[in-house]
Order: sequence, then structure tokens, then C-alpha cells
Amino acid sequence: MKPLLQNRLLFLKKQAFSLLFWLVFPLLATCAVMQLAETAQEETKIPVGLAVEESSDLARTFTERLSSYALIDVRIMPAEQALRQLEQHQLDSVFVIPAGFEAEILSGSRHHLITGYRSDRSFAYAPVKEMVLSHVQKIAGRYKAAVTVEQLSEHLGQEQTWPAKEVIATADTIEKEQHLLSSHFSYAGNQPASKEGILLNPWGIWAIFALLSAFFLFDWVVKEKRMPAFSRLNFMKIKPKAYLLGNGLIYVGITLVFDACSVIMLSNLYETAANVRLALTLFLYRLAISLIAFLAALAMHKLPAYYGAGAFLALCFGLFGGAATIGASWFDYLNPVRPVMDKEPSIWLPAVLVGVVIIWFFRKESSDASS
Repeated sequence: MKPLLQNRLLFLKKQAFSLLFWLVFPLLATCAVMQLAETAQEETKIPVGLAVEESSDLARTFTERLSSYALIDVRIMPAEQALRQLEQHQLDSVFVIPAGFEAEILSGSRHHLITGYRSDRSFAYAPVKEMVLSHVQKIAGRYKAAVTVEQLSEHLGQEQTWPAKEVIATADTIEKEQHLLSSHFSYAGNQPASKEGILLNPWGIWAIFALLSAFFLFDWVVKEKRMPAFSRLNFMKIKPKAYLLGNGLIYVGITLVFDACSVIMLSNLYETAANVRLALTLFLYRLAISLIAFLAALAMHKLPAYYGAGAFLALCFGLFGGAATIGASWFDYLNPVRPVMDKEPSIWLPAVLVGVVIIWFFRKESSDASS
């Protein structure tokens, strides 16, 4: 094994830049795609003007909750400025919280609490208006409940009463804990799709680029099989199959080191838990894609066809493994990317591929030089 490692180090020195690039490529590409997705999301937010004409706690709470929506860009400004920007089509719509907003809600009134404005180019006024109304109804209902609890406590002569803020805080807690609606999407005849699409799942994106880079890392198999010196291995201590398999294990070991760095960095960047389950999932995935690239390199003799096969597999696994599943839920069983996205270890595909490599290694051939 030592001579094999020394021989491989000589090759790696000549290809140091290429090797390093493809080792860090999955991590860099994943960060770039995630950043582009976040930038696109920011740029596609609906600009909405919000004029708050009173400084009550209730108005402040309403503003904070409305601003928490990811699909709208709430811009707080005076009413005159907001309406002027609406006329200039810089805002999609404008909503004005008038003075006396808190007093009206506390009194139980729900009529004309907020005034909305739109222009002839307001394409999202209707959904934003419904969003605003739902918040007003929610806040008004909570305050109404708090007043009712307080009145009941007084009517029943209880010495200890619940403050309105505590009732509202309890209602907020219950809402967060009780998921009232859970939606799943699926095509006819298929299982529900995953809640995370591949474009929003950093591990799914990393898995696709890792598969692509694996094919470029194992292209040495195709290149060295065509070298005249490769046939001379039949007359040396190490045979061609042992040479290829031994070097393949060296590459797997190197990629596992960089995979560990990727796990740490992606977990910190996107606030995902790095645990033993995730580590095992990525180890099995790395083993699977390395064996796929290795077996493909053994079967092919031309680099363009080999690279094309890698790009084709990455495209297929990406499309059929993510949000774009097209009537092929059965493909999840063959797709090594799916367990990575679900963070669930799957051993059967790596086990099958290891079995194929073992059969290849021990299979009798008329000439090992042709392997």
C-alpha cells in the first residue's frame, strides 16, 4: 500500500490545482446557489407602504408581525410620502393605520380600522389586503378574548385575574405550538413531495455538485487505463485491478476529509444540526457516488462520454430528487440524493455498488490488461 500511495502522491502533485478545485467545488457552488436564491427572494418581494399614525403598543405589534412576512417588503413612512410613491408606481399598495387604532380594537369595533390604497398597476393588492385583514382580525380577536376573560373573572368574583397581556401571550404560544394547517404537494398517484425543495435544501444542492465533482475526481481511471505503462502492471507485484481499486480508496479518503469540512461550514452557515445521523448519511452518499463514478470510468474509454454521463446523472438525480419530481416516485429508491435531502441514512445502494465492485475485482478475465 505504501508504494501505491507514494505513486499516487506523484500524480497528485502534478494535478494539485485541479484536485483542490474539485474537492472544494461542491461547497463553493452550494454557497453560491444559496446566495443567489436569497438575493432573488429579496428582489422579488412586493413593496408595500405602511403609514402608522399612532405609537401605541398594538400598532407596533401589528407592524412587526406584518413586516415578518418573507414575501412583502414593508416600508414604513408618512402617509403623504407613501401615497406619492404609490402614484409613481414605486409601491404596489399603501395601508394607513390611523390614530385611534388601539382604542377602536379595545372597544370591539372592527369597521374601517385600516385604509388601503392601490393604483392601476397594483398586481398584488388583493392578497396583501387579505394578509393585512387577517392580522387585524387575529389581533382584534385576541384582545376581545382578553377583555372577555377579564369580565368573566370580575363577574365570578375571582380575586386573581389574568392580565390582558398574559392572555394574548398565551394565545400566541398556543398558535405556535399547534400547527393548524400542514400542506403537502404531490402528483397524481405519487406520495406527497418533500416539504423542502431541492432549491431550498443546502444538502440537496451540495449532493448534486458532489456527484458532479466525483466524476471529475475519478477521471484519472479513464486517463490511466489508456497509458502504455498501465499494461505493464500485469508483470509487477500489484495487478491492474488492485492498482485501480487502491487508488480509488485513496481518493475516497481524501474526499471524506473535505466532506467533514463541508458539514461543519454548511451547518454553521444555514443553521442545520450536524449530528451522527447526518454524518453517516453523507458518508454513505460519498461512498455511493464514488463507486458510481469509479464503475462508470471502468466501463468507458473516452473522457467526453464519461463527463457527459456524470452531467446526465447529476441532472436526473437533481430533477427527480427535488421539487421537480415528474411522476417517478419509484426513482427515489434509486436516487442517492434523496437520503441526503431527507437526512436519512440509506445503505442499500452503497451495499449493492460495493457488491458490484467485489464481483469485478474477483472476476476471472482472459486478460487483466483489458480491465
